Amino acid sequence: MDIPLGLKIVNMVYKITTSRQNELPEYFGNYIPDFITASKHKDLKLTKKHELNNKYIDDFIDKLKKDTRINLSGIGIMHRGKLVREEYVYPYASDYRHVSFSMCKSIVSMAVGIAIEKKLIRLEERLVDIFPEFDTVFVKKGIKNITIRNLLTMTTGAYFDELSAFFSENWLVSYFNSDVMFEPDSEFSYNSLNTYILVAVIRKRTGMSLEEFIDKQIFNYLNITDITWDLSPEGMEQGGWGVKISIPDMLKLGQLYLNKGCVEHNGKIFNIISPKWIEESTRIHVKLDDKDVVAGYGYHIWILQDGAYLFNGLFGQNVYVNPAKELVIAITASAYEVFPGGSLVSGLCEFASTDILYDTSFITGIKNLLKKPGYEIIKREKIKYDSDTFFNVISEYIDVEYVFEEYAASILPISIQGLYSMFSSGIRKIQFKRQDDRLCMLINENNCQYEVNLGYLDNAYEYQVINIKGKNMPIAAYASLAFDEDDNFLLKIYIDYLEEVGKRILKIYFKKDCLILKATETPDLQEFTGMLFGESKIRRTKNLKKLNTPDYMEYKINKILAPVSKGISAQ
Repeated sequence: MDIPLGLKIVNMVYKITTSRQNELPEYFGNYIPDFITASKHKDLKLTKKHELNNKYIDDFIDKLKKDTRINLSGIGIMHRGKLVREEYVYPYASDYRHVSFSMCKSIVSMAVGIAIEKKLIRLEERLVDIFPEFDTVFVKKGIKNITIRNLLTMTTGAYFDELSAFFSENWLVSYFNSDVMFEPDSEFSYNSLNTYILVAVIRKRTGMSLEEFIDKQIFNYLNITDITWDLSPEGMEQGGWGVKISIPDMLKLGQLYLNKGCVEHNGKIFNIISPKWIEESTRIHVKLDDKDVVAGYGYHIWILQDGAYLFNGLFGQNVYVNPAKELVIAITASAYEVFPGGSLVSGLCEFASTDILYDTSFITGIKNLLKKPGYEIIKREKIKYDSDTFFNVISEYIDVEYVFEEYAASILPISIQGLYSMFSSGIRKIQFKRQDDRLCMLINENNCQYEVNLGYLDNAYEYQVINIKGKNMPIAAYASLAFDEDDNFLLKIYIDYLEEVGKRILKIYFKKDCLILKATETPDLQEFTGMLFGESKIRRTKNLKKLNTPDYMEYKINKILAPVSKGISAQ
């Protein structure tokens, strides 16, 4: 029987917080080590000739940009097949793809629909008919009764889930050996490993990997060339997460569904996905009794109350498709959103509900929208200084090496460490260097030396690629002078991970012979962890008992999520 999920969580956090990272899994997804620049889409050009109200769009995007609960990275809007807007929040840009989390489940659903149309699999086919090697006395009856339809609608009841996969080296075997929470088709339980099993089914029945099958059947027709898939320990695409994708590619996939599976390619029209499948996958198969914007769940697609549907991923990765308005909106973000019921998707529905073509009464609607709870608009105060002033203030701290004896935050946010199993024992040494008119931060972490160039004037980020444990990660870094409530100056360092959900914020207070390092990240994992585990049940997921962690463990958890550390001058 599986170890209870709650114990796994506590055990994992304990190892992270007690220098036992070496006992954590070292392999979690065969991620792509190279940084791949997003393709330039010549077939998707911005048009000024459209019917939407530009001021309405401007105001809406501006509010999203200023909302710290959403932390928008990028947004694209298509109307009637025309790209009318593509914008990014600095330092993000069109050169960068973005992690999609569960949004890619909808892409797997497309592949399943094509395989069904080709009669390679059937909706009511049982898993053990596809994988007869698991039709044994050791596999529970509930698992044996799972069908393709159950996988698509998240009604399998399988206990083996995302966190369980973190501790397994063979996901397929672990899924079939799993306990069940309920009989298939009796309840809804959102589980990314259901999607992974669909990936295994596609490989088994097509003789191709998911990536090969989707490239051949979908992406080649859409000129999508820069999507990458992280792999499981067995070498199959993770399916339920692990895809990096650009805003234009997200828009193309949404438009494909809006066009009922039709696409123009090399001057010809192809119907690459059956209109019947699109209709079936975007209707409610599981009704959800929510009071928010969600009406139900289709085949790996969320169905909304306004008649639109959604490809949705954690932290606000969304493709919103509204057939009635002929509207597709793609968004990447670092939002405090677990499922579609949050303020971001509500805002999209509110945006589309107004007569966006001709009505100019939108201003009142947007103002009312932004008054709703969950929206927090802030203004970042700037301190005006030139290069000489900046270096004069920090001159006595340049070239001084500071050593940390206790855990000090990694430059890599915890959320990204967990996603890729790139755990860190924390910063051991830190030093600032001046290189002409550039500020450089040298960091010793895990016996590795990182050199991070920091922009510092006029909010000008420095773009660079750093290699962390063999993975090239594009970042943008910026340092600013600030003052606390006692008028003591501090150096605030922002490190944006441009393909990921995560920004590391370091606040450095310089003292006589030491510095104090305070670290946070966006989204704030202290708050996000509370959202996930602060209630007796995770919304729309597994039934969990509340985690009653001891005071010491709670202290250690807070220590890892928002550490305050002292670095002693080595001079």
